[in-house]
Amino acid sequence: MINFYDLGPVTVFDGDVAQQKAPLIINVKGQSVSLAISDLISLNKLADVGRNLPFNADDLSLALSLPVTNLGAVKIHKGSKQGLKLYFSIIDDLLYVFSLGEYQPGRYLCIFECAVHL
Repeated sequence: MINFYDLGPVTVFDGDVAQQKAPLIINVKGQSVSLAISDLISLNKLADVGRNLPFNADDLSLALSLPVTNLGAVKIHKGSKQGLKLYFSIIDDLLYVFSLGEYQPGRYLCIFECAVHL
């Protein structure tokens, strides 16, 4: 079972990812966290973080009630809106999960989904 530290969704970015220079700033439990879009890692690579996590990417998607699509050997962890995929970043002892992707031609959206205490 995954216990969420905080839940969104809160939209933190709407625009062209290639031109995004300012960091994403989110507030979790009154604490401000700053990270760049380029720091986000596909949820498929969660097992590669070098930590012994009590859950995997599929468990996290299931806990968020978000679908996982299998295309042969490739899994796609879908985000909370059509066209978005799940990404994460680990800062200190929190795993931050975001939905990120192109939701309209040429426009990108990043949604903070949750933070999980590791």
